[in-house]
Amino acid sequence: MSEKLKSPIVILFLGAMTCSSSVIMIKGSKIDPVLLAGYRLFLAGIFLSPLYFRDLKKEKKKVKETLFACWPGIILGIHFITWVIACRITYAANAALIVNMVPAVMPFMLYFMIKEVINKREMLGSAFAVSGIVLLMVSDFKLNAEHFRGDVMCFVSMLTFAFYLVMSRKYRDSGSIWLYTVPLFTAGGIFCFLIAACKGVFPWHGLNGVEIAYILAIAIIPTVVGHSSLNFAMKKIRGQIVGVLNLSQFIFAAFYGYLFFGEVPGQIFYISVFLLVVGICIIVTKKKEVVEEQVCPET
Repeated sequence: MSEKLKSPIVILFLGAMTCSSSVIMIKGSKIDPVLLAGYRLFLAGIFLSPLYFRDLKKEKKKVKETLFACWPGIILGIHFITWVIACRITYAANAALIVNMVPAVMPFMLYFMIKEVINKREMLGSAFAVSGIVLLMVSDFKLNAEHFRGDVMCFVSMLTFAFYLVMSRKYRDSGSIWLYTVPLFTAGGIFCFLIAACKGVFPWHGLNGVEIAYILAIAIIPTVVGHSSLNFAMKKIRGQIVGVLNLSQFIFAAFYGYLFFGEVPGQIFYISVFLLVVGICIIVTKKKEVVEEQVCPET
């Protein structure tokens, strides 16, 4: 692997590790899911705003030139809302299986949105990685009319997450990462607050010391660090590679589950990890197939 790619891939793994920690805050917090998503995004935008204004001045751009990021921010807000709701009303296995199917839909979105075509190596690596996820979850997947709404929410959450990642890839030449993520997070947060207000839920509802701690943690760790890292990776690495490497979230999530909730993975988990690692190795070992020169121009 070239030195040029080592840093983005390390940052991508950092993003996967920190994003997967959100399950701890989601399970611990009892605040309204739309409100939680709003705080998560809006505070992330506030915390990163000094970097935004620094780079705005450095790159001699106007605020209105960065507002294109508001649209992906709304998509990310929908992803966060549906994900929190889904986690609370459906089986954990169903949620994990559906939301981790991003690499299965990513090739289609990459092609139709930015004309990026995945290659044979990415196809093979994706097949190994996704088979590991399916093996881990399919035995526990349950069909239940009562949880059908949660499964649908998971599916919507998966589609919006994939779409949001591809949008990051589409705008990879927009300048500093902070000129993209700050409007994205801020717009997403405002959107969630508006949706919450339509439900009659306002930012001060349900707040206490414990909830504030969860809100700050989910805003800083999986959002400021995690999603900023994912967006940076989408600027530097081919889209399907980001989708597959992001599957490593289930490994980190299992670690957090053991550490905080005493959940011990079964034997199939280790087989799934092996298949995912094989898939990742297949994808990233050929540096010439990772670089951006293979991205077809938009038409």
